[in-house]
Amino acid sequence: MSADDVLGSTATDPPDEPGIVPGLFRSESDVIQATDLIGPWAIRAAATLRIADILAIRPREVADLAAELGVNEDALRRLLRYLARRGLFQEQNADTYATTSIAAVLYDDHPWRLRKWLDYDGAGGRMALATPGMLSALRTGTAAYKEICGREFWDDLEHSPEISDSYDALMGDLSEAMAPGIVKVYDWGKIGHLVDVGGGNGTLISSLLKCYKNLTATLVEMPRTAARAADRLRSDDLLDRCRVIAGDMFDPLPPSADVYLLSFVLHAFADNAAAQILRRCAQAGNPDSHIMVIECVTDGAESIEMAAHDLRMLTLVGGVERSRSQFTELFARADLRLISANNVGTGEVVFLCEADSRIGAGNRELSLYNSQRMGSKIVASQRRGDVRFGQTAIGRQRDPWPFSGLR
Repeated sequence: MSADDVLGSTATDPPDEPGIVPGLFRSESDVIQATDLIGPWAIRAAATLRIADILAIRPREVADLAAELGVNEDALRRLLRYLARRGLFQEQNADTYATTSIAAVLYDDHPWRLRKWLDYDGAGGRMALATPGMLSALRTGTAAYKEICGREFWDDLEHSPEISDSYDALMGDLSEAMAPGIVKVYDWGKIGHLVDVGGGNGTLISSLLKCYKNLTATLVEMPRTAARAADRLRSDDLLDRCRVIAGDMFDPLPPSADVYLLSFVLHAFADNAAAQILRRCAQAGNPDSHIMVIECVTDGAESIEMAAHDLRMLTLVGGVERSRSQFTELFARADLRLISANNVGTGEVVFLCEADSRIGAGNRELSLYNSQRMGSKIVASQRRGDVRFGQTAIGRQRDPWPFSGLR
């Protein structure tokens, strides 16, 4: 069974017309089917209930499955009937359903981790709720998430611990998939100290520290995520080489590192904010420090998925997926000079930049200021017995360091 069986495509070869790009829309009926929102949300419902995992064990009668899931029997029957007609499940006999090979993509342990992204109750489901705000995003050129969900995306994560946990896990899965390629694409061994700006739950920096024993690091993240990163690094016995700081990347960053790493950070911001983050990295560093940016690019034969993600970033956070030339322009806007751009096997590009020597040297004074600012913001290090924020344990006092909720 092919993906077309699941999508219900009646595709024919695209017409031989100038400007027509082969894609999912190959006939009028494909366009009509794509406007039907029942399919995507029905699949999300099945993923949330983990129906594919249950049916993979053995076929089930609807009544038994409904009782196990705690859902309405008739409603479940209608869902399964629809998804069977789309090819995701199979009706073996009256009221008994089994899985199909295509449904394996919804297994919880599938390497693509798609089920977690589709889960109504997780961060993926929460992000999907913002999609109806796309028209507002098109009219304003800014994020529509607040209009739909009541808060800006990053603020929502800070106020929703379970969603924040889910988001960090999803990002950690992506970092884990990318880590082997990123470890190989650069000689990390020649770096003394690395600052991972917006480093998530520590998955990537943990991989680098394990491979390069002389490397030390600092990870800067939002408070909740910083605490999770500290837990991970502690469990990996790496806190003696990596401190974790709860902070805002728009504020002064830890000074004098050899490299400032921004891994899948800039695509979440429009050009003005992205350039500001890059300048913060340059201001914190020494004259010979480098800024490393890891992102996907939209050059060449851009995939449908990449184009869709560009719209997703716009709707969620007002972000943008960029081409190589757009990144070059962004670096110049931040007074940086691009040194190199290397492809990673998983489709990402690693950009290495340095401060343009023509902008002058105000960085030394800023680095001293940074050092004074950073003195009491350590979340975790090997010397501490618990995770700390400022000088107080997380959750006991209000954060003494203003935090804007952006990363």
